[in-house]
Amino acid sequence: MEPRRTKRATVYLDPDLHKALKIKSAHSEQTLSELVNITVRQSLAEDHEDLLAFDERKKAPNLNFEEVLKELRVAVYFQRWTPTKKPNWTEVLR
Repeated sequence: MEPRRTKRATVYLDPDLHKALKIKSAHSEQTLSELVNITVRQSLAEDHEDLLAFDERKKAPNLNFEEVLKELRVAVYFQRWTPTKKPNWTEVLR
């Protein structure tokens, strides 16, 4: 199998970040380039997952923000509600 070709790039890192990477490199026995490649791949994979999730949500119905807040307030209120205490609905739905 042919080794993977790489491209050279100049990246400017914060000094503390560079120091941390060097320490991690020594502990993990990986080069700085390997660590940066792994991290960038992970970040791009997360971005891809986010974009897929956004595409799935495009089909979801739009929700009225104020109605959602009212529902959340009712749900939170019921989490604190005890059977001996009657809910004050005007406060809950305000």
